[in-house]
Amino acid sequence: MTTAGAIDGLADLQSMDSGGFTLVITDAFTINLRVHYLALGGSDLTNAATGILTEPGATGNQDITTLSFQPDAAIFFSSMVSADPPGTQTDATMMIGAAAGATPANAVWAGGSDNSITPTQTVSYNRAGESIALLDTSISGTDGRASVSQWLSNGFRLNWAERGGSRRVEYVALKGGLYVVGDLLTGTDTTTPIVESGFGFSPKAGLLLSNTQAQSSSDTVQNDDAWTAGAFTSSTERGGQGTRDRDAQGTSQTATSVQHSEAYVRLSTTDTVDGLMDIQSVDGDGFTSIMDDADPSAAFVWYLAFGSKKAELEVRYDWTGVPSGTSYVLKVKGYRTDEDFQVQVLTPPSTWNTRITITATSNTLYEYTLAAAEYNSGAPSIRFVDATPTDSTLSDLYIDLAVIASTSSRLLVDSPADNPTIVVRAPNNPSYGQTSGGVYWKPSASSTHFFQIPEFQLIVIPILAILLFTMICRRARRRTDYQRAY
Repeated sequence: MTTAGAIDGLADLQSMDSGGFTLVITDAFTINLRVHYLALGGSDLTNAATGILTEPGATGNQDITTLSFQPDAAIFFSSMVSADPPGTQTDATMMIGAAAGATPANAVWAGGSDNSITPTQTVSYNRAGESIALLDTSISGTDGRASVSQWLSNGFRLNWAERGGSRRVEYVALKGGLYVVGDLLTGTDTTTPIVESGFGFSPKAGLLLSNTQAQSSSDTVQNDDAWTAGAFTSSTERGGQGTRDRDAQGTSQTATSVQHSEAYVRLSTTDTVDGLMDIQSVDGDGFTSIMDDADPSAAFVWYLAFGSKKAELEVRYDWTGVPSGTSYVLKVKGYRTDEDFQVQVLTPPSTWNTRITITATSNTLYEYTLAAAEYNSGAPSIRFVDATPTDSTLSDLYIDLAVIASTSSRLLVDSPADNPTIVVRAPNNPSYGQTSGGVYWKPSASSTHFFQIPEFQLIVIPILAILLFTMICRRARRRTDYQRAY
């Protein structure tokens, strides 16, 4: 922008390339500018979309349902203009907010400077719990505030605590990967690490925002239009920028800083660098920062961390033709190494419930009796998933057996400990009866026991009688023949 408020340079995205992106200058800049960027990509990021929403006419819920997917995170931007872009307005106003998480966590920074006012009127607003904050026309307070309260199958729900116009808010919605919105306090010394943990993943990147002051109270702005924005992908790849436009000055007093080896910069009221924060390490469960230049007082910094799901497991079994019966038992035998795994059963059409948790570190048999809906008319489905899907450490799961046992089905025999039985039935003929018999293993010993089929006893006794009678008759005939010979 020029000092007169006109556009003085424009850059547009020309293409997304295999190794980056290409910009095209559509309105030449009068000077060379340094631009930091944070690029997201990879197979984990399955969906991304941009859009523009309009501040509603009333407080309460506003559903944004223009997406083709359910987001996992969203980033919001606004210059607080009440018309679709492109366009300009007087006053220097800007807002950046974010929301992420299954139960969305929100955070926002906003700042502004009133045009042609003496003394200067500049404010900023920076806090957790909201992802949209819009300033009033006099740049003296907020009159539009909202937070993401729920992710929808085709968008998200905003809850507006207050509103004051029809200003436009642009957003980027993301699906896939892992996200955390959190906050930290800068340090007042250069020796104490600032540890952020509990993410459940190792960040691939992070975005940090602050007005370099304590956290704003809800709906209460602070003096000075101050901000810092930084990003990192490692302890050696980071950058940050910051500005300060002082409030209540007869002559405007502004300053800007660009840092290539810091993620946070604080400018003093005398236009000097007053605090620098670097990324000391990216950890398995978060990240650690350190002050390279101690802040004069602790400042509230919020961040959006990005992670990868590449260590997540999902293996699915789908059965068909499981015989009908009175009960259906899922039998799973296996074990895991360093983390638990869940066996989930599908209740059609799309509800997965955890029915077994594999916690054993040695081969163990687990059982669960399926509900009628889970049996699904002979086509049940199960899946094996991480109990902690955000874990970035690879783990092993060993499965020896996964079967559905119906009361009318024949079960697989795994070992003598299962007491297997070999069944023998009488022939399928009414004259022989219907009783069964056979052999089985004793649970406490390796000996084998036999039991007889009663129908066979009824047959064997008459046969033995006939054979005995035949032998007696034959012996009597031989004796008679012998007497005749003499």
